[in-house]
Amino acid sequence: MIIPLIVIFVLLTVIFISYEVYHWKNHLSSMNGMMISMTFAMMTSLTIGMTISLKVVNDPTLATIYTIVLGIFIGYVMGYPFGILAQLDGVLAGIMGGLMGPMTGLMISNSSPNLFIGFFILLYVFITFLVFQLIQKSIPSPISKRMNRAWYLFLPMCIPLAVLAIVQLSNSTILHANTQKSSTQKTSYQEATIEVNENGYSPNQISLKVGIPAKLHFQKKSSSGCLSYLSIPDQGIHRELKSGDNIISFTPKKSGTIKFSCGMGMYHGSLILK
Repeated sequence: MIIPLIVIFVLLTVIFISYEVYHWKNHLSSMNGMMISMTFAMMTSLTIGMTISLKVVNDPTLATIYTIVLGIFIGYVMGYPFGILAQLDGVLAGIMGGLMGPMTGLMISNSSPNLFIGFFILLYVFITFLVFQLIQKSIPSPISKRMNRAWYLFLPMCIPLAVLAIVQLSNSTILHANTQKSSTQKTSYQEATIEVNENGYSPNQISLKVGIPAKLHFQKKSSSGCLSYLSIPDQGIHRELKSGDNIISFTPKKSGTIKFSCGMGMYHGSLILK
């Protein structure tokens, strides 16, 4: 439920600021229009891109395309009243935000994604407030005082959504919790199964015995480009993972910990050798 709330909250702020921009466009300079279109194209595509890449869209390529298109649209529409330069600024900012949003989502998915998203929503509200103040300071004083009424109506809508998002995200389960499992012993070897999904590796810690051939089954269920490649540097293993079962075989030589990761080093796991 929380992801739709975040998306609704972000889109409502865009609609609110867009209305104010079009309503007071005659009082805003071209420079102000450029800043507003650039700011909202960037912040909207960043926030939504980061959020959907964590929970909604498993394929980072699709998440990036969606948010780039969204950022371009917002930048173009907000910059329209101020001419081609404002539109160009907005479109370019939307492309940059669309590229960085899903990438940021992938980068934080391995640590504390819920905390970061909650923090970013507060940052988004703060940026919205600054943009509103920019509009307010650009118009005649008697009119700007009347604008406060609109903000007083909008702010009560912002605060509950932001607080709800932070509370629910902080209480939800971390996407990539540490899980450990021992290998299954066979007659002449040991084996373990590791599921590769949109959240990374599950379990992400496997206990193996030294000196016994190991057979690891990496069950790939995610279409993520990052998780399509497996790297186990200590064993000299660098391999592309296909959908379904991928068998990695080697014999542990000495006790310790062997790290493995996806191709971009965003998702990690460990082999505990005893």
